Amino acid sequence: MLLRVSIVILMQWVVIAPAWAASCTTSLNGQLRQIDYRVSQSDPTAASQFVPKQEMKGNTSVRERLFGRWGRVDCPAYLTLREFTPDLTDAERKPFCLVYDKDADTYTGFSEGARDAYLVCNDPKTLCERVNTTKDEARSIARTGLDIAGRTALSTARSALSLDGGTIIGHSSGALIMNGSGGFISGALGAAGTTLGTALTAPAVIAAGAVTLVGVGGAVYFCR
Repeated sequence: MLLRVSIVILMQWVVIAPAWAASCTTSLNGQLRQIDYRVSQSDPTAASQFVPKQEMKGNTSVRERLFGRWGRVDCPAYLTLREFTPDLTDAERKPFCLVYDKDADTYTGFSEGARDAYLVCNDPKTLCERVNTTKDEARSIARTGLDIAGRTALSTARSALSLDGGTIIGHSSGALIMNGSGGFISGALGAAGTTLGTALTAPAVIAAGAVTLVGVGGAVYFCR
């Protein structure tokens, strides 16, 4: 009982503290990785990576703050997701969740979908990988898809476009999320002939059936 009270007091102090530095360990595909970080309201001049205090609080549930990870893998899940997606901002990471292998005690990747209290995917059926596109191409893809979703929202009072074979959704983070066959996505974006079009029409993708494409910021992620 005393230990639990002490933990609660400590976590309450962490929430109200103006800044703090810490180190933790995560596991990515079976490889342990130490993360040195500093949480602050403003970006400090420090060697460790900067984590905005508001984002740390907003991306860690009360359950994780009070009963977080113990053992060799003790990093907040939010920091692990940052490791997997270093080129995204905290806002742009919001459509993603972590894929966790409980038996191996390691994170094997990330996917698009709903999160639990530890940012782990509720339905981890897919893994996402970054498509080798240029930033201009990525932004063009996102603009095209969001424009389609936006026009549909105006005409149907919905935020998604549903067609035979797929769905296009504008996420609150600003991301474009497309779900459907590779042919549907490629056709909707006019992506045939590009790096993305080649990926979407590959035999393995066609055989897989429904896939998900996430365009966010200057990046595109392909989930299958």
